Formats: sequence, C-alpha cells, structure tokens
Amino acid sequence: MKIIYTSHYMEEVEYLCNRIAIMDNGEIFALGTKEELTYVVLFQLKQITEQIEQLEGVNYVDCKENTYDIGIKQGAHLLPELFTIAQNLEVRILMQLLDRY
Repeated sequence: MKIIYTSHYMEEVEYLCNRIAIMDNGEIFALGTKEELTYVVLFQLKQITEQIEQLEGVNYVDCKENTYDIGIKQGAHLLPELFTIAQNLEVRILMQLLDRY
C-alpha cells in the first residue's frame, strides 16, 4: 500500500515515511530514503564550499543550514563566478545580501 503524505515539517516526514520526495514548483527535486537524501545534500554542500574557497579573493566560506556566508574583499568581480558555480551544481540562489564596509 502506498500513501502520499505532504508536510513542510521534516521531523514528521522522517518519523512517518520510509521514502521521501522533495518537490519544487510541482516537480520532484530529490527522491530517496532519509539517509540517501542527507548524503546527497551533504555531498553537494561540500562541492559548493570547495569550489567557492578556490576562487581568488575569497577570505572565508561558512555554511550553516544551507545558507552560505562568503567573505570577499572587493568581490563584485566574483559574483558572475559564484552564479556560475550555483548554476553548474543546480543550486538556486534565492537572495543576495551585499554589505559594503
């Protein structure tokens, strides 16, 4: 028997379901067990962090809960490269916060 359960609360989903589908705009973005999805997300975060750290001019990269804090001195020239990395790894950029010091 299959039951489709929808929720925005991962705690509920983890408790009730053996397979999880994550959807975005009506399309399945990821599908698998909790362990499979956790591995995919952690691997992708590691790839993104490593690629950003290799860019010349990046002082630091800090990732917490899928949000990146990237320290760049005079980094306007790096924005196209950051967008390219995100696009190549199929990561959606939802918001940019730029601070001038």
